[in-house]
Amino acid sequence: MLDGLDATQKITLIGIIITAFTGIVTLIYTVRINKNTAYANSVTKERINSMNTLKLNFSEFISIFYSELSNENMTSLKELYKLKMLIELQLNENRNVEIGIVYRLTNIMWLYNLYNNIHKIANYSELKALLEKKNISYSNELIYLSNHQLLKSILTIELNLLELDLKKQVKREWEKVKDEF
Repeated sequence: MLDGLDATQKITLIGIIITAFTGIVTLIYTVRINKNTAYANSVTKERINSMNTLKLNFSEFISIFYSELSNENMTSLKELYKLKMLIELQLNENRNVEIGIVYRLTNIMWLYNLYNNIHKIANYSELKALLEKKNISYSNELIYLSNHQLLKSILTIELNLLELDLKKQVKREWEKVKDEF
């Protein structure tokens, strides 16, 4: 088959075959890179969306609590638990930092229930025992407050700490996203 071709035609044919082979290899390599890039972009986009949703859920959760503490309005516990669960579902239960955030969320909900049922607590000693049982500590300066004011102060402190924890968590996640680019 190649015997009828002169040297120039043979070189041209070999060049065409090498070019075609190089093109096919480049195409396969490009497709693989594009798949990996598309996957990485998809994961990054999901992380960003998740962080934004976490920030929205968290801000709503915190704002409801602050309005509760300032106005003494009874918001639906169902709504607060829904937000708590949405936040928990967005956190990774295998990371210590995020486990700490979930633990703090749980304590805040427990404190809120206690706050709303303060009339069932007979005295400071009973309240102190309940708080110690949950490993919730507070400054000795707060012991002079009424039970209601003490719980309100502890809730405010816990909410502030939760806010700091979540801000740090969002910042860590954002740093991961930036490192991917």
